[in-house]
Amino acid sequence: MEAKNKANAETINGEGGENAQTEFELKIQAKEKDIVELKEKLEEVKGKETASQEKHENMKGVLKEHQENLEKIIESCKVGFARTKG
Repeated sequence: MEAKNKANAETINGEGGENAQTEFELKIQAKEKDIVELKEKLEEVKGKETASQEKHENMKGVLKEHQENLEKIIESCKVGFARTKG
């Protein structure tokens, strides 16, 4: 029985077991590296998204001002046209 346990331990802890564990650890390290890279890309995309949203909000404000100015001009034109017509 003791010999059988020893043989099983050698099989588990032998070269094949170490290589399998090493391959597993390498896969984990590769995945962790991928996760770090993806997190960096996510932060970059979030930064671009925030900048884009700020630019959009700024342009929205500018367009709103233009709209108000155009409405004033239209009203002035209506008043001017009504005076010349009447």
